[in-house]
This record gives sequence, C-alpha cells and structure tokens, in this order.
Amino acid sequence: MKRDIRFIEYSRGSDKGDFKFDWNSSTTDVRGREKLIQDIVKRILTAKGSNVFDPEYGENFYNLFGSFDPSKEQDVKESFPVLLKTMEDDIISEQSLNDTLTSSEKLLSLKLGEVKMDETSGSWVIKIQIKTEDLVNSFFTID
Repeated sequence: MKRDIRFIEYSRGSDKGDFKFDWNSSTTDVRGREKLIQDIVKRILTAKGSNVFDPEYGENFYNLFGSFDPSKEQDVKESFPVLLKTMEDDIISEQSLNDTLTSSEKLLSLKLGEVKMDETSGSWVIKIQIKTEDLVNSFFTID
C-alpha cells in the first residue's frame, strides 16, 4: 500500500472494533489497519474520474447521494452493497500485487452494516464492517 498522510483522526468507539473519525490537519503518516480504513473512506468520498492525477481512483457512490430525500432510502440500501462489493474486489485485486502488506493491511471483506438517513442533520449515516486477513473485524461510520 502506498504511503499516505493521516487526514483522519481515529479513536476507538467501543470494544467491538468501532472507529470514529474526524478530519485531521496534521502531516503524520498513517499505516496498517488505519491506512486501509482511510483508503476505503477516501474511495467512497471520491467520485471516480475526479482525480486528475489518477482518473481511475474513486468510486461511484456519489450517484446514490443527493439532497435529503426519504423516498431514496430503500434505493440506497439496495444499491450500496453492490457498489461496496465492486470496491472490495478492486482493493483485493490491487493488494494482490503488493507483497509488502501485513495481514492487518490486507482486506478480506467489506460488509454494509447500516445505511440510513439522519433526518435531524439531513445527511446519510453509513456503517461499514472491514475484515482483514488477520481475521480482525473493524467497523467505521461515515456521517
């Protein structure tokens, strides 16, 4: 996995492997499981084709989300796992070319834990489970 700057600040949300994150302005490195989580978050939040230096980077999740519309919630719940599986396959394929990754950095699976609309804030709340090759399950939430 490429070296990256930590742009997300992690804190353990619970003993169940939950991660909470906030945007970070430091320039420290991020590695291991936190690097994998950060890469997944960046892929979800980056529209495919929007990075001029790497037009293939990113995903098409942005098509699912728009203005707050409760009638879209079921569509998002049905479509998100399909896009998540595509992203999982892409990451695993890319990682197979890198023999320097540890088992805590290698993705085994991604599963959607929850996707719902928060009517108070008008935003989506997405919880994703990550399983790495060291068989550790972690969860993170994007809201």
